[in-house]
Amino acid sequence: MKVSIVMGSKSDLDLAKAAGEILDTLDVPYTINILSAHRTPELLHAHIDEATGNEELAEKVKNLREEQKEALKKENEELQS
Repeated sequence: MKVSIVMGSKSDLDLAKAAGEILDTLDVPYTINILSAHRTPELLHAHIDEATGNEELAEKVKNLREEQKEALKKENEELQS
């Protein structure tokens, strides 16, 4: 079993880390994911599909994450120029 701790923003990170510490004591592997249902609902849905074993949508989440990284990189470059 692996647990996915999902939070909507970085402001919840302390609580997610506390949950992770409890899981550590139980030797339960986990990931912490920031996925906003309001800003990036497609990523959240894809993550759920990935976590539940839907392989087709697992590939979609990978592609969406890459697209999001590229968009953020481009936005940062534009802000710096």
